[in-house]
Amino acid sequence: MKLPEHVENIRQLIDKAFRNRLGRMGIEETKLIPAEQIPNEYLDERTRMENILEVLVAETGSESEAYEKLVEELTFTLFNRIAAMKVMEAHTLLPEIITRRETHGGRSFALLVWLEQNPGARGEEGEGLMSFFEEQLEKLKEDIPLFSPQHPYHLLPTTIELLRIIEAFNKLDSDSDLLLRSSNGNDVSIWESDEQIRQTDEIGNEFWSARDLAKALEYSEYRHFMPVIERAKEACVNSGQQITDHFEDILEMITTGKTAQRAVESVKLSRYACYLIVQNADPGKEVVALGQTYFAVQTRLQEIQQMDEYNRLSTEDEKLSLQRDCNRGR
Repeated sequence: MKLPEHVENIRQLIDKAFRNRLGRMGIEETKLIPAEQIPNEYLDERTRMENILEVLVAETGSESEAYEKLVEELTFTLFNRIAAMKVMEAHTLLPEIITRRETHGGRSFALLVWLEQNPGARGEEGEGLMSFFEEQLEKLKEDIPLFSPQHPYHLLPTTIELLRIIEAFNKLDSDSDLLLRSSNGNDVSIWESDEQIRQTDEIGNEFWSARDLAKALEYSEYRHFMPVIERAKEACVNSGQQITDHFEDILEMITTGKTAQRAVESVKLSRYACYLIVQNADPGKEVVALGQTYFAVQTRLQEIQQMDEYNRLSTEDEKLSLQRDCNRGR
C-alpha cells in the first residue's frame, strides 16, 4: 500500500471516531441534542466543544461547516500527536509508546513498564490504554505544547477506537513498500525518512538540499517547489530570523543520462528552513502532514537540546568561577 493510502485510512479512522465521540455528546452536524438528554460523564467535554463550535460558526458562517471544521481539527491534532510519537520513537528520543512488539506480548515497551507499575490496570479495557495514553501526554506537554490536555482540540476516542488507530499507524512499519534504504544499506522505516536526505557539510553542520526535500514531499518538478521556498523565506523574516542563516543558494550536481552531470540551482536548508517549508507546502499532499509533524517536533527538540546544553555549560562556568574564587581565597 502506498503512503497516501495508509494516511487516508488513518485519517478516516480518526474522523469516524470523533464523529462518534461528538455524537455521544449530543453534537451532530445539523443539530444539538438538549444537554439534559446527555449522560453526565459527557457534559464537561460537551460544553467545551460547544464553545469551540460557536467560534467556528462565526468564522465559517455555517453550522454544518463549523462541525466539519471541528472534526477536521480534532482529527489533525490526534494524527499529529501519534505521528510525532512515532517519529520520536524511531529516533530513540522516546521509549516506544505507540510501537507494539510481539516480544512485549503485543504491547509497547512503555505500556509494558507502565503495567508493571500499575498492575491493577491489566483488568481494565485495553489494559488501561486510555489512562496510560493520557499519562504520556502529561509527560510530553512540557516540551511540546501539541501534547497538552489543555490544547483547544484535545479529545480522545474510545479505547477500542484508539487501539484501531494505533494499529493502523503501526502497519506503516511492516509495509515493505514503505521501507527506505539507508546509506549503510539497511532498511529503515518511513518515520526515519529525513535521515535519508539529511547531509553534513565539511565542518559537521547538518543541512538539507531543497531538491531532495522537493522529491521527498512528492513535487514532480522543482520549479513547482520554488514558490514554496519563497513563502518559507517570507515566514522566516516574519519570525524575526535572518534568511541567510537558514537558506543558502548553492549549485549542486545532478546526473543526466547514464553518466553525464550538470550543475543546477538549489538551496542549502537548515532544519528550521525545512520546518517553514513544510508548513507552507501543498496541504493536499498527505506526505506533507507527516513532514509538518516531523520537522515541528524535531525543531522543538533541537531547541530543548540546545537549551539543555546551554544550561549545562552555564553550570560548568559557574563551577569554574567558584573554583577560581576559592583558589584566590587560599
